[in-house]
Amino acid sequence: MNAFIEENRGRFGVEPICRALEISDSAYYARRSGEPSAREVEDGRLLALIRKVHKENYEAYGYRRMWKALGPASGFRSAGCSRGCPARRGTSRRRSRGFGQARASVAASSMVWVGAVG
Repeated sequence: MNAFIEENRGRFGVEPICRALEISDSAYYARRSGEPSAREVEDGRLLALIRKVHKENYEAYGYRRMWKALGPASGFRSAGCSRGCPARRGTSRRRSRGFGQARASVAASSMVWVGAVG
């Protein structure tokens, strides 16, 4: 994204490009500075901690035991890392897509059709 903006900034300007891409120009400038955000730094710390605890426990712990092993003292929060971590942001929310349709299809499959055969 930044490479595209860099290539076209002389022709169109940063703000119009950011508006068209629906990103804030402040986010572009922050990303351009090259310094990691506070969230990226925290994600790196948490990922290192998760990997350490996982390795110490012979890589046998599942997510429930890992959650307990990390504990509240670590500052670990739910789905706290964004890259390279099995618990990614946004995956905890369950979607009930088609729940009503599934219920209707079950009801329809149990119906018996009676009609004249000709």
